[in-house]
Amino acid sequence: MTWVTGFRADRQLRGKELLANTLASFLAAQGRRSLPELSTTWIMDAALLESLNHSTAINDWRRQGWLLPRTGGRVLTDQGLDVILSREANEAGAKTGKRNAVNVNVGYRIRTRRF
Repeated sequence: MTWVTGFRADRQLRGKELLANTLASFLAAQGRRSLPELSTTWIMDAALLESLNHSTAINDWRRQGWLLPRTGGRVLTDQGLDVILSREANEAGAKTGKRNAVNVNVGYRIRTRRF
């Protein structure tokens, strides 16, 4: 059995910090290391997403049509993945070619222990 320990800030997040936390939770839920590796077919565990995010963040993504319920979890939509990729710092650019104002740096660290 593998145990995964994750951490999130114990306070209300806003703006870029909230977005970075949400995107990091998608990385953790899909076991990916970078935003371009995220998939629209991978079913992310709903309980994991809810534990790493406040429900308002996940519900906002659902209201926007960027995250859909699937049996036992959630999946990103094509539009949701486009939103994610358009906000990756140092990578994403607006249609004008300039860097987006809402770009974020996303990182997370997961410690695993095998028993």
